[in-house]
Amino acid sequence: MKTKAYAKINLGLKVVSKYDDGYHELEMIMTKINLFDTLIFKESDDVSVICPEVNESDNLVYKIAKYLHDKYNVNKGVKIEIKKMIPLQAGLGGGSSDGATTFITLNKLWKLGLDRDCLINESKQFGSDIAFFIDGGPSFVQGKGEILEDIKIKNKLYLLLIKPEFGCSTKEIYDNIDTYSAKGELKDLIFSLEKGNINEVSNSLVNDLEKGLPKEKQIDINNIKRDLIAYGAAGSLMSGSGSCVFGVFNSKFERNKAYKGLRMFYDIVKVETKD
Repeated sequence: MKTKAYAKINLGLKVVSKYDDGYHELEMIMTKINLFDTLIFKESDDVSVICPEVNESDNLVYKIAKYLHDKYNVNKGVKIEIKKMIPLQAGLGGGSSDGATTFITLNKLWKLGLDRDCLINESKQFGSDIAFFIDGGPSFVQGKGEILEDIKIKNKLYLLLIKPEFGCSTKEIYDNIDTYSAKGELKDLIFSLEKGNINEVSNSLVNDLEKGLPKEKQIDINNIKRDLIAYGAAGSLMSGSGSCVFGVFNSKFERNKAYKGLRMFYDIVKVETKD
């Protein structure tokens, strides 16, 4: 079985507080985009994962597959090949999306009978973002990532993604956050998305984690944002904990025009939001 694991972007991310366990309370607006990894599942005698970019023992897909196999006493194995298109350390959720796809696919292949709520509950021990990818659509996400509320995005967003040469450590970014936002500050962005006003959406883009970047990376991120806007983006933002930056355009034509101008300077990809 061949499946697609789609990336995400954060159109809004506010860090509200820090829990006693060290995790942060967040409010986020997340949506999938049409950039994806491909996962190929084949029946096997044991559980194995092939992914040149990540060692098997460190691979989230392997850990999830082994967990489900052992917990539910599955009498057959699986070989999973991952063809990566979502860059690592980019803030696009590639690992979490691969993990969610593994939960969903093995639930079907192995006939485990787990419903959506059970899958989300099982996923919590492997990462907070996995719940969003299991749930599927554009969401207002709260808590550690486990509280999901569906939202509507009226118009498809046309985007350019630029991945700098460096990646970002999620732990390092969060460790550098020492100021917090009030709850409810993403309401205007949600309203603009529902109305379909791209300029209002672009003016409301926000990511508190940009404040956690080391100074030299912050300069590079700001330069990319500046260049995207100079080439016609209505707004630009770093996604999640970075380092990928996206620009939002008023039309597919304007997005494609900017792509032609920027592709000689950056590793750049044209993408769109998914329903």
